[in-house]
Amino acid sequence: MTAERVACNDATFRVANEGISDAANEYELDDGLLPFICECADPRCTAVTQLTRAEYEEIRREPTHFLNIPGHEVNAQGHARVVSEHDRYVIVEKIGRAGELTEQLDPRTGEEAADIA
Repeated sequence: MTAERVACNDATFRVANEGISDAANEYELDDGLLPFICECADPRCTAVTQLTRAEYEEIRREPTHFLNIPGHEVNAQGHARVVSEHDRYVIVEKIGRAGELTEQLDPRTGEEAADIA
């Protein structure tokens, strides 16, 4: 899989998760777990995990970081590295050309990440 395909697949899932986060913000759902879609490079992936908005925002602070279900990091085929592992999710960082492209595709580029406390 090419770096371009990895970046585009991940960015597509990220857009869906941005909608979930925006809706939670609109309805002031700052406590508890929310469903988020795995942002792995497999375009057929439909896995969902639960995160708090604060956990999701922590991932989003870096435009090259993505949410993956544990084990799905292998789908990036060398275009990502694991940053941290948690019980419900893994944070991966896109690297090389895939990292450059995900920064360009980030809908929050130039925006401040929401402060969730």
